[in-house]
Amino acid sequence: MPDPNNLRITLPPINIIIKDGKDGQQATLEWAKLDQIQQPTQVKGELPDNGKPKRYEIKAYPVSGTEGWILEPASPRRDWMDEIPHGFAYRCLPLVMANQLGWIVRCPTDFEVIWNGEKSHIGSLDIRFAEQGDRYKNFISSHFGFGILTFSLPWLFRTPEDIMLIVRGATNFFKFNASPLDGLIETDWSPYTFTMNWKIVEKNIPVRFSKGDPICMLVPYPIDLIERFDAINSSLESEPTLLARYKQWVESRQSFNSKKGRTPKEWQKNYYGGKHPDGAIAPKHRTSIKLSRFQDPPS
Repeated sequence: MPDPNNLRITLPPINIIIKDGKDGQQATLEWAKLDQIQQPTQVKGELPDNGKPKRYEIKAYPVSGTEGWILEPASPRRDWMDEIPHGFAYRCLPLVMANQLGWIVRCPTDFEVIWNGEKSHIGSLDIRFAEQGDRYKNFISSHFGFGILTFSLPWLFRTPEDIMLIVRGATNFFKFNASPLDGLIETDWSPYTFTMNWKIVEKNIPVRFSKGDPICMLVPYPIDLIERFDAINSSLESEPTLLARYKQWVESRQSFNSKKGRTPKEWQKNYYGGKHPDGAIAPKHRTSIKLSRFQDPPS
């Protein structure tokens, strides 16, 4: 007969979960088989073991001659912003940050284009290149009709898994009588090149592109990020600290705007400096974006 003081019980593999008791009730133990326990999974983009942010690669594979084309990080500057006195435009940090958010493809040549209003892609765009610009006629053309000007880029782009490319016009860059068309491309798997397109708005009005104009901006984007957001209508009263700081900012802004005789050198710098109206420092604040330049791989 077994010794009751030395009783051994063999159990199947289990995981013990302790549930806290409520209202003074005794806590209980729950047994579950190990194969029923959901194991934690690593979230893509988590910090690696060295504690530094994970690095990604965006690759540009030339599929034709790239002479004259420029692919580079977007500049924080814009010509129209330079023309505003006292640097007022550059005091708007959201503008400056958006200007830098991607890589720019620049136009390889000077040309002028006129849309005659026809829908066909044949003969509806009159593209007149500057001297020696005809070599780009196969890259800058009418491909879709309806007044759409098409730039066939000389690269095939590749991004990491689940990262797409937003392909659009350069932020805060304007072209009279033409509007850039945005696209979202699955460059994590696609073996296909893509085009950058501009829609000419009015017929019989010339649109001029100069060599070096930004014709395209490339912005990597994790496609599932926006789908993770729950859109919620909320009340400021539910966030007392935020409400207090908002009211303080409104009063400060109204006082500043009503001040007579203020000079161009005077401006409120709280947001630019990453400060709340009460002087508290924002935990994270950026005034620039630093992108890597496309370089040849090491030999």
